[in-house]
Amino acid sequence: MNKSLSTQRLPICQDQELRCSCKRLLARLEDGQLVLKCPRCKREAVVSLGALSSREVEVDLLLELGAGGPAFSEVQLTPAFELNLDRDPELRSFGVFLRAGLPITHVGAFPDSGRDSHASLAIALSLAAGAYLTLDERHQLLIGHDLSIQEGSGGHPALGAAGLSMGYNYRISDALELISELSLDLGPGGKAVALRLTTGIIATLGS
Repeated sequence: MNKSLSTQRLPICQDQELRCSCKRLLARLEDGQLVLKCPRCKREAVVSLGALSSREVEVDLLLELGAGGPAFSEVQLTPAFELNLDRDPELRSFGVFLRAGLPITHVGAFPDSGRDSHASLAIALSLAAGAYLTLDERHQLLIGHDLSIQEGSGGHPALGAAGLSMGYNYRISDALELISELSLDLGPGGKAVALRLTTGIIATLGS
């Protein structure tokens, strides 16, 4: 069995060329493609990096916190995850996304309101789908549609609120992203019932 004498990691230099420690050219980056060169016959082979990149599929974790109602008695915490399918690696152009969340809503009691009230806790499932367009390495526009599934009468799942949304994302770093979203909530028959503005932070898990 043949074994190599040594194994080393060779970083790509600033001029986008990959060379061995003996200075022989092994490969180079050219127009988003990896060009491999045979040291013996000098022939070249071109490999598309987009076809090999694992960053075309990306998973984001989200955590949203909101409050509303009288005296901000209604508090909602929503852990969620988002799956992005990208046209190009690193979200450089456009793509589609699917998001699933678990809104947990707590409504406080009002003992001084003169009516019988009790604290309550409700859990629902929220689903969203949409598309995004990346303007440059830091700025991104989004559009989407979402709906929720919650407990209905008799304890059976029922379709809840739906909505349309437009968003703007600003990339702080490779791992953190600031998001802003304007949403129009729709009631039965597609009638508008509320307008919401959401801000938050996306933490990205990459390979």
